[in-house]
Amino acid sequence: MRNFLGIILSLVILASCASVKKIDYQMPLQVSLVKQIKTNNTFRMLWFDYITEANQYQSIKNYTPSEKFIAHYSLVKEKKNVIVPLLLQIDKDFDYKQLDNLGASYSKTSDEIISVRFPVKYLPSLLQMKNVSYIEYQNNVELRLY
Repeated sequence: MRNFLGIILSLVILASCASVKKIDYQMPLQVSLVKQIKTNNTFRMLWFDYITEANQYQSIKNYTPSEKFIAHYSLVKEKKNVIVPLLLQIDKDFDYKQLDNLGASYSKTSDEIISVRFPVKYLPSLLQMKNVSYIEYQNNVELRLY
Protein backbone atom coordinates (compact mmCIF):
# COMPACT_ATOMS: atom_id res chain seq x y z
CA MET A 1 0.00 0.00 0.00
CA ARG A 2 2.82 2.36 0.90
CA ASN A 3 4.61 1.69 -2.41
CA PHE A 4 1.38 2.31 -4.29
CA LEU A 5 0.93 5.73 -2.62
CA GLY A 6 4.57 6.56 -3.35
CA ILE A 7 4.11 5.74 -7.03
CA ILE A 8 0.90 7.82 -7.25
CA LEU A 9 2.59 10.77 -5.52
CA SER A 10 5.58 10.52 -7.88
CA LEU A 11 3.30 10.54 -10.93
CA VAL A 12 1.44 13.60 -9.68
CA ILE A 13 4.72 15.46 -9.08
CA LEU A 14 6.06 14.52 -12.52
CA ALA A 15 2.84 15.58 -14.22
CA SER A 16 2.89 18.99 -12.52
CA CYS A 17 6.54 19.57 -13.48
CA ALA A 18 5.89 18.76 -17.13
CA SER A 19 3.18 21.37 -17.62
CA VAL A 20 4.20 24.64 -19.27
CA LYS A 21 2.33 27.78 -18.31
CA LYS A 22 1.62 30.46 -20.87
CA ILE A 23 1.63 34.03 -19.61
CA ASP A 24 -1.90 35.33 -19.25
CA TYR A 25 -1.79 39.08 -18.78
CA GLN A 26 -5.44 39.21 -17.70
CA MET A 27 -5.01 37.00 -14.64
CA PRO A 28 -2.85 37.54 -11.56
CA LEU A 29 0.75 36.91 -12.48
CA GLN A 30 2.01 33.51 -11.34
CA VAL A 31 5.08 33.07 -13.52
CA SER A 32 8.06 31.65 -11.70
CA LEU A 33 11.66 31.94 -12.73
CA VAL A 34 12.51 29.20 -15.21
CA LYS A 35 15.25 26.70 -14.49
CA GLN A 36 16.85 27.08 -17.93
CA ILE A 37 17.76 30.72 -17.25
CA LYS A 38 20.08 31.41 -14.35
CA THR A 39 19.79 34.72 -12.51
CA ASN A 40 21.68 36.65 -9.87
CA ASN A 41 20.18 37.24 -6.41
CA THR A 42 19.31 40.87 -7.08
CA PHE A 43 17.26 39.94 -10.14
CA ARG A 44 15.45 37.27 -8.10
CA MET A 45 14.59 39.88 -5.45
CA LEU A 46 13.43 42.31 -8.15
CA TRP A 47 11.30 39.54 -9.71
CA PHE A 48 9.70 38.61 -6.38
CA ASP A 49 8.86 42.25 -5.60
CA TYR A 50 7.55 42.73 -9.15
CA ILE A 51 5.23 39.72 -8.86
CA THR A 52 4.00 40.82 -5.43
CA GLU A 53 3.26 44.34 -6.61
CA ALA A 54 1.85 43.42 -10.04
CA ASN A 55 -0.62 40.94 -8.58
CA GLN A 56 -2.46 43.84 -6.94
CA TYR A 57 -3.70 44.88 -10.39
CA GLN A 58 -6.57 43.26 -12.27
CA SER A 59 -4.54 43.19 -15.47
CA ILE A 60 -0.75 43.20 -15.75
CA LYS A 61 -1.10 45.58 -18.70
CA ASN A 62 -2.33 48.24 -16.26
CA TYR A 63 0.60 47.73 -13.90
CA THR A 64 2.64 50.79 -12.99
CA PRO A 65 5.57 50.33 -10.59
CA SER A 66 5.26 52.21 -7.32
CA GLU A 67 7.67 54.98 -6.39
CA LYS A 68 8.98 52.76 -3.59
CA PHE A 69 9.76 49.95 -6.07
CA ILE A 70 11.43 52.39 -8.49
CA ALA A 71 13.54 53.95 -5.73
CA HIS A 72 14.51 50.63 -4.15
CA TYR A 73 15.94 49.24 -7.40
CA SER A 74 17.14 52.60 -8.80
CA LEU A 75 15.01 52.20 -11.91
CA VAL A 76 14.84 54.92 -14.54
CA LYS A 77 11.65 56.56 -15.84
CA GLU A 78 11.63 57.25 -19.57
CA LYS A 79 8.45 58.78 -20.96
CA LYS A 80 5.73 56.25 -20.08
CA ASN A 81 8.10 53.36 -19.33
CA VAL A 82 10.08 52.39 -16.28
CA ILE A 83 13.37 50.85 -17.37
CA VAL A 84 15.38 48.13 -15.64
CA PRO A 85 19.07 47.74 -16.58
CA LEU A 86 20.06 44.12 -17.23
CA LEU A 87 22.92 42.03 -18.51
CA LEU A 88 21.95 39.01 -20.59
CA GLN A 89 24.14 36.08 -21.49
CA ILE A 90 22.94 34.84 -24.85
CA ASP A 91 23.66 32.02 -27.27
CA LYS A 92 24.90 32.58 -30.80
CA ASP A 93 21.38 31.91 -32.14
CA PHE A 94 19.75 34.72 -30.14
CA ASP A 95 17.27 36.76 -32.19
CA TYR A 96 17.56 40.47 -31.35
CA LYS A 97 14.08 41.08 -32.76
CA GLN A 98 12.77 39.65 -29.49
CA LEU A 99 14.16 42.74 -27.72
CA ASP A 100 13.14 45.16 -30.45
CA ASN A 101 9.52 43.96 -30.30
CA LEU A 102 9.37 44.80 -26.59
CA GLY A 103 10.87 48.26 -26.87
CA ALA A 104 14.17 47.36 -25.23
CA SER A 105 17.44 49.03 -26.16
CA TYR A 106 20.67 47.08 -26.04
CA SER A 107 24.37 47.18 -26.73
CA LYS A 108 26.77 44.30 -27.20
CA THR A 109 29.43 43.92 -24.56
CA SER A 110 30.81 40.77 -26.20
CA ASP A 111 29.52 38.01 -28.46
CA GLU A 112 27.78 36.37 -25.50
CA ILE A 113 26.90 39.34 -23.25
CA ILE A 114 24.56 42.22 -24.01
CA SER A 115 23.58 45.17 -21.85
CA VAL A 116 19.84 45.76 -22.03
CA ARG A 117 17.55 48.58 -20.92
CA PHE A 118 14.30 46.68 -20.55
CA PRO A 119 10.77 48.01 -19.80
CA VAL A 120 9.66 46.64 -16.42
CA LYS A 121 6.14 45.88 -17.65
CA TYR A 122 7.54 43.25 -20.05
CA LEU A 123 9.62 41.31 -17.51
CA PRO A 124 7.47 38.14 -17.87
CA SER A 125 8.23 38.12 -21.62
CA LEU A 126 11.93 38.26 -20.87
CA LEU A 127 11.72 34.89 -19.17
CA GLN A 128 10.13 33.39 -22.29
CA MET A 129 12.89 34.50 -24.66
CA LYS A 130 14.82 31.82 -26.46
CA ASN A 131 18.61 31.44 -26.29
CA VAL A 132 19.04 33.41 -23.05
CA SER A 133 21.05 31.51 -20.45
CA TYR A 134 21.66 34.12 -17.73
CA ILE A 135 20.02 37.35 -16.52
CA GLU A 136 21.71 39.77 -14.18
CA TYR A 137 20.32 42.96 -12.74
CA GLN A 138 22.88 45.74 -13.22
CA ASN A 139 23.42 47.54 -9.96
CA ASN A 140 24.34 51.18 -10.14
CA VAL A 141 27.75 51.87 -8.68
CA GLU A 142 28.03 54.79 -6.30
CA LEU A 143 31.34 56.37 -5.51
CA ARG A 144 31.64 57.39 -1.89
CA LEU A 145 34.58 59.59 -1.18
CA TYR A 146 35.54 59.95 2.45
